[in-house]
Amino acid sequence: MENHFERLKAMYLSAPVNHTLPKPAIKIGDGVCEIDSRFDENYFHAAGSLHGAMYFKMLDDAAYFAAASLDRDYFLYTVRFETRLKRPVTTEILHAEGLVTLRPDIDENGNFDGGIKAISRLYADGKLVAEGSGEFRRGPKKLVEIATY
Repeated sequence: MENHFERLKAMYLSAPVNHTLPKPAIKIGDGVCEIDSRFDENYFHAAGSLHGAMYFKMLDDAAYFAAASLDRDYFLYTVRFETRLKRPVTTEILHAEGLVTLRPDIDENGNFDGGIKAISRLYADGKLVAEGSGEFRRGPKKLVEIATY
């Protein structure tokens, strides 16, 4: 399983979208994920705090990879994701934590029905700044078909 976590990490870090953002650090375990990233003022909106798109990205990524840690066969996709912003962020360093809250029933062949649900929390300077929750399902693409996995 540890190899699966390392391969997910490599896939995340090699994704083209992550090359346009500050380089994140990611840790993945069984049903959990942590991501640390630094956003400077280039990611702030006109009022001088972090744009909500960055909140969403970190929350979705942390919840997604917590969910993806449970499926060693298929690339998952986000079915729905809700964010709740609690306070503006004016610091640069953010920490996101994702946690699976509902695991699917898995049969003896590794198949499962339904989605995986996960929550995530985003912190700046140790203070909670946003929360998210979502559902993730298997897509048609197998992980072994992804070159960077």
